Amino acid sequence: MNRKRRKIRIFIAGLVVLLLVYIAIDVRMIASVKSTIRTLYLHPDQDQTMIDDYRVTDDALRKFFRRGAYPLSKDEDAVQFRLSIGSGFHSFVRGTVWVNYTFVGIDPDTGLSSYGSSNVPIRLKVKLHHWQWQIIDKHEEA
Repeated sequence: MNRKRRKIRIFIAGLVVLLLVYIAIDVRMIASVKSTIRTLYLHPDQDQTMIDDYRVTDDALRKFFRRGAYPLSKDEDAVQFRLSIGSGFHSFVRGTVWVNYTFVGIDPDTGLSSYGSSNVPIRLKVKLHHWQWQIIDKHEEA
């Protein structure tokens, strides 16, 4: 009887450790992807660096609509960019991240919003590549 309880405790402890590892990887994946998204939207001059650092594939990069996509945008516009907390699901080497973003251009003359999107849900497919979470596909709700 004592031996059976010990096996059950070891099994439960193993499950708890596995769950903690899964959650830690999930949190790291979401944080890494959010950092990449922030850089892609706010610093388009770093696109090639993001590709070279295995943070995003070339095909996925083309799916990001950014500042230049808005016809009313000016280089002097201030940009307000926010990301939601996000959620994710992974299989330790591939995963999906769901996050909402708000991207608004503020005209410096009037202080009013001149272009942008509010609370847009996006789904990102990612894979672990060279120990980096790399965005391989993006789907944005219209």
